Amino acid sequence: MVQFKLKNYAEAEKEFTRIIEIYPVWEGYFHRGKVRLAEKKFEEALLDFNKTIELESRVAEVYFERAIVKKKLKDKKGAKIDRAKGEELKTAETDK
Repeated sequence: MVQFKLKNYAEAEKEFTRIIEIYPVWEGYFHRGKVRLAEKKFEEALLDFNKTIELESRVAEVYFERAIVKKKLKDKKGAKIDRAKGEELKTAETDK
């Protein structure tokens, strides 16, 4: 996380990749996806966010991040669907 905050994206990506190799949980894919989004590696970021959702589909922020990637990839319909899903989950989280 430190490398990401310092905007040292190449090192942050390597760091999260190592974490995923050891402990492949949704958080690792999510954070690596955010790094790849910042690096404008949209296709790779999309794969990471897809994997994140495969592992944990109840986190609103993941859908918001994936919507950004889909918009960058000119998938407006997909971005709209993800934003709506993110809003739905966000509402459900605040209703608890």
